[in-house]
Amino acid sequence: MNKKSLYKKLKAVDIEGFDISLLAPRPAGNYVAVKRVGNIAYVSGQMPVYSTGMVLTAQEHTTIDFGYKAARLAMANVLKQLLNFSDIEEVVSIVRVDGYFNHDNGKDIPKMLDGASDLIAELFDGKDGEHARTVFTIKSLPYNAFVELVVIAEVK
Repeated sequence: MNKKSLYKKLKAVDIEGFDISLLAPRPAGNYVAVKRVGNIAYVSGQMPVYSTGMVLTAQEHTTIDFGYKAARLAMANVLKQLLNFSDIEEVVSIVRVDGYFNHDNGKDIPKMLDGASDLIAELFDGKDGEHARTVFTIKSLPYNAFVELVVIAEVK
């Protein structure tokens, strides 16, 4: 999907407090947000960061709905990184999503990661919306974020 049509579709997505018109979150250290190798783009970990800079953080009693929204927001930031990367003309498909959750209930997190997967399915048609994924629970994330996504995309 060319960047213009992906931008238009993503802008229409309703995620409370998320503004696609703003630049993608900047790397927090000495690394790049996107590294392209051939037709593959590797996207560094993206967290659920609102346009205000607020990060959705881990909470003691987290619901599936909260986790779903956090994963959706983090995936929107992944897509913003791809849209803002100058060496990409088109995002063909999302190949793989690794979701790291700052949460201790392993049985809920696959449903939470569906927030990211469902957003991909909404924006990409058919096979281009299919992707592999892995989900993990971990003890902490930077900024106490609730989720961090690491993504591999096929690009032109």
